[in-house]
Amino acid sequence: MANDGVQHQPADKLLSRQSEEAASARPRHLSAWLGSLVLHVVLLVAAGLFLRAIPQGADVEPGRTAGIVLAKTNNDQTQYFSDSSEASQSTSTESSQNESAASTLAESRPNLPEVAGLLPTLPTGTQANTPNTGSLTDATSLLSGGSGVGKVGGQTTQVFGVQGTGSKFVYVFDRSASMEGYGGRPMLEAKRELIASLNSLQKTSRFQIVFYNERPTVFNPNPTTPPELLFGTASNREQAQSFVQSIRGRGGTRHLDALRAALKMGPDVVFFLTDADEPQLTSAQLAEIDRWNRSAATIHTIEFGVGAEDVGPNFLREIAKRNLGQYVYRDVSSFASR
Repeated sequence: MANDGVQHQPADKLLSRQSEEAASARPRHLSAWLGSLVLHVVLLVAAGLFLRAIPQGADVEPGRTAGIVLAKTNNDQTQYFSDSSEASQSTSTESSQNESAASTLAESRPNLPEVAGLLPTLPTGTQANTPNTGSLTDATSLLSGGSGVGKVGGQTTQVFGVQGTGSKFVYVFDRSASMEGYGGRPMLEAKRELIASLNSLQKTSRFQIVFYNERPTVFNPNPTTPPELLFGTASNREQAQSFVQSIRGRGGTRHLDALRAALKMGPDVVFFLTDADEPQLTSAQLAEIDRWNRSAATIHTIEFGVGAEDVGPNFLREIAKRNLGQYVYRDVSSFASR
């Protein structure tokens, strides 16, 4: 067979060489595979660490209900304030303020008197039918029972510096003969003070006048009807002034009948003027005055005397004290002649 220049190796040698090459190549492929596997594992671990390092936003905080949330960060600590909590706090604060205001209003509210305790009770039984002594029957039987309801509102007027506040005023003035002594100055001065007080009355205030000696004489511009409390209108005050000017001092003195007639009208204020320290009223008679005073009238007492005031026991002081009034003394010798 012709030689073409190529040397041919035996087949068994060729197969042996290929087997050796394949055997030497196998470890190289395994090393490459292991290297690739390690590389991928390293990459995966690195990727995991990287992903853990990335902040996850709202998922870091625990779940919260929907709404407006305010966050406050202080010293790396975060505090959350929701609108619902603020509303609850605001509602609680308003409730507390309302309760406080209600408590303050309750404390500042004035304690009003019980109406039932202020209304007078009508006389019953023998008390209602007890006749008046002397000539007082003619005057007091015409007077209606008291219906005063305390001193609510009204105005203030005065007699000889003693002030009385209310809406119903009764003037009880002594007209005995002794009031005409000292040239008539006691009576003139008493009339002057009485008229001045009448002229100060508002038309919505009511008044009545009781002059007395042994019996009371009540002002009554309409003789066809029983005497009653009159409103302080200009017409009534003008007629009252004429009545006062017509009075003359005469006779003796009986205090109780005049006071009873006045208190039956249910006044707020009584101005009681007399120059008689005799007869003195007993404790039993003072208790009767207390019982007649169903309208809880304030009774002010004015005493006319001569010289310095006597500081001894005096029924006029006692009447004023027992009926929340004031007592005042006037020396008639000091009154100027008119």
